[in-house]
Formats: sequence, C-alpha cells, structure tokens
Amino acid sequence: MSVQSEAKQRKEESMRDKLRARFEQDLIAAKAALHKKGGTKTIEKVWERIGRLKEKHSHVSGNYKISITEEEGKAIAMEWKIKKNKVKQDKAKGIYFIRTNYENPKEKELWDIYNTIRKVESTFRCLKTDLNIRPVHHQKQERIEAHLYLSILAYQLVNTIRYQLAGANITYDWTNILRIMQTQQIQTVELPTDTKTIHLRKPSKPIKEVKQIYDATGCTHAQKTTKKYVVYH
Repeated sequence: MSVQSEAKQRKEESMRDKLRARFEQDLIAAKAALHKKGGTKTIEKVWERIGRLKEKHSHVSGNYKISITEEEGKAIAMEWKIKKNKVKQDKAKGIYFIRTNYENPKEKELWDIYNTIRKVESTFRCLKTDLNIRPVHHQKQERIEAHLYLSILAYQLVNTIRYQLAGANITYDWTNILRIMQTQQIQTVELPTDTKTIHLRKPSKPIKEVKQIYDATGCTHAQKTTKKYVVYH
C-alpha cells in the first residue's frame, strides 16, 4: 500500500532545494574561474573539476546537463540546466510504500500503526545510544535498578522536550538537539583590581536554531549574567 505524506514531501523538497543550491553555487564558482587570471580554463581540467563536483554532489548532479563551449583547447563558457526525470520527481512526492500482512487495511489506520512502530523503535534507539542504558556496568541489584530507573526518567524528559519541539514543527533527533545547544557556551571573565577580583559569568549569544528550541520549550534565551567578588585581605 502507498501512503502519501505532505510532511515528507515538504521535507524532501526542502532537502532537494538545498542540495541543488550548493551544487549550483560550486558550478557558478567553476564558471567564474574561466574568466579569472590563474583560474581553471584548460578543457580537460575543467571537466575534471566538474567531475569532482558531480561526485561531491552525487544526490543531485545526475539531474543536471552541463555543456561547455571550447575554443583552442580552453573553455570559454559554461551552461547547465535541470533535466526532467519523471521517476525521480515521483520519488520526491512524499509517498511511502508500506508492505504488510495486515488484511484489508485502511490507509489512515495503517499509517498510524506504522508511526507507532517508528516511535517505539526511536525510543529504544534513544535509550541505547543517547542515554547509554546499555551496557550496564553495575553488578549489585539495587544499582542496576537505579541505573534503569534514571535512564527511563531521562527518557521521559527527552520525550517531553521532543514533543514540545514537534508542536513547533522542529523534528531534530536528540543527538542533533544536543549538537545545536552546545553551540551556546558559558564564559567566565576574571577582572582583577587592586582590592578584589571580579568574576563575570555570562552565556554567549544563542544562534537562530537555539532560539527556536528555547521558544518551543518555553525557556528564556539565556541565563542572567552572574557576578562574584573575591576581596583581598
């Protein structure tokens, strides 16, 4: 059975547009080099460069037709256009193909079951990798139970945060959430004077993605600056 997901379609279109933009940016740089002093102009070298770009952007480069105008062994112009590929266009329409032994399933019912399975698998993956529920290094029964309890408690917190983010159409997994949040650091500055040393503790300015996570979870964008004094005797 095939199930169409508008969210998947939007995601695939967004990813495709970003990949195309990056490929075309590199093509523009290669084209500009044809008219710069010291730039790659020899026809063989230009095609080698294009080959490397195609390999680098292999997910989208096959959709492009690139042509080069040659004169006396040197490239003097470069053009490209997107080829129409109905098969790849159909794959980008956000369609899932689900195989099941469930007899006479309704589309919505099957889709709900599929998403439930995905959530269960995601839960175990998060517990095993992100929260390190395995391996268990403890040997005493009460310590093993405490380890499992804290892991489940941590997952409840993780799941609450991801639920809040999903409400704001933010679908990062936990690894990416941590990576993004780690871009904001706490900085401590020491200012020595004749009579005392002042310690200022201040967070760095959050990037846009961090602000989005703060807003979705109802948190302030940054901690307040704290100040401490060490007075000389």
